[in-house]
Amino acid sequence: MKNILYTLLFFLLSAESYSQTEVDMAADATNHDIKSGTQYIKDINNYFGPFLGDWRYVDGNKEFRLHITKVSKTHIYFPAFNINYYTDELKIRYEKYESGLLIFSSPETDFSSGITKEEGIVDMTFIDYERTSAEPQLTLTLVPQTVQPHQLENRKILFKLDGFEIWNKHVYQPGESLFSVPNNIEMTWYPGP
Repeated sequence: MKNILYTLLFFLLSAESYSQTEVDMAADATNHDIKSGTQYIKDINNYFGPFLGDWRYVDGNKEFRLHITKVSKTHIYFPAFNINYYTDELKIRYEKYESGLLIFSSPETDFSSGITKEEGIVDMTFIDYERTSAEPQLTLTLVPQTVQPHQLENRKILFKLDGFEIWNKHVYQPGESLFSVPNNIEMTWYPGP
C-alpha cells in the first residue's frame, strides 16, 4: 500500500513539474520563463481578435490587401540559445492589385509573429518580399471606433512599417519609395474574398 501511495505521489509531482503555465501576453515580459518549455505566452485577453480577418487600402486604381490569422500555441525552440516556450502569434499575407488585377501575392509561409502589450496595438515582423527578405517592424493600431464593436465592417487599422532602412539591401532609384507596399496608411476591414 505504501508503494502505491509513493508511486501516485511521484506521478502527481512529475505531472505538476511538466505542466504548462499560461502567461498573459500583455503581462510584464520579465516574468516569462522562455527556457524550460513549460510556459505558454497566451493572448488571454483576446487582444489579437479585432485584428483578424481581411483588410484593404485603396488608392485610385491600386489596392493593398492584408489577410491576418491567429496561430495558437506556436512552439518557439532554439536550443543553441536556450529558448523553449509556446506562444500565440499572428500570420500575415498580403496582395497588391492594379485596376482590379492581382499583380503580387506574398507566399504562404509557416512564419508567424506578433505580440501585444496593450489593447489595440500589435507589433510584429513583416516581410516585404518584393524588396528584400529582411523583416522590418510592423505596428498595427486599431482606430478607435465610434460604432458598436459588433459592427465589424466599420473596423479600421493603421499600418506602419518601421526600421526598414537599417536592413534593406535594395538599391534605390531616385524618388523610389522605401517599400514596395504602401506605408503609414489606414486600412478598412472587409468581408474577404
